[in-house]
Amino acid sequence: MTATIKLIGDTIQHYIEEELSKNSNPIQSIEEFILDIAQKFNEKDHENCFSINLLALETVSISESLRKTCIEVYDLWTDTYYQKLVDSGFSSEKARELSLILQLMIEGAITISLIRNDTTMLVSAAEKIPILLNTK
Repeated sequence: MTATIKLIGDTIQHYIEEELSKNSNPIQSIEEFILDIAQKFNEKDHENCFSINLLALETVSISESLRKTCIEVYDLWTDTYYQKLVDSGFSSEKARELSLILQLMIEGAITISLIRNDTTMLVSAAEKIPILLNTK
């Protein structure tokens, strides 16, 4: 199971990197990334896309190794947001704080979108990116 979580995590990691590299402006790239998730959410079998939330919630209480693997995956994704922000001129401290907030926002929006079978939360999260990132 840990290999599966790592594989899913790596696949999503590459997707995040690819999407964020499409635009040098961090506000626009992250906003577009979240809107892309929303669009793909409507096009695919979205229960198997974009996150390990459901798998993590089901497994972390039964296995310490699975819990640690989920942490590694989430840290990997957070580091991707961090690197995008640092590369865009944010200080390391500010980028660390904002990357954690971005991770929470995006994962929360994905989870609620899955529960509601609706992309409203993803679109709302994307709309808030300019407000969140407009402070270096």
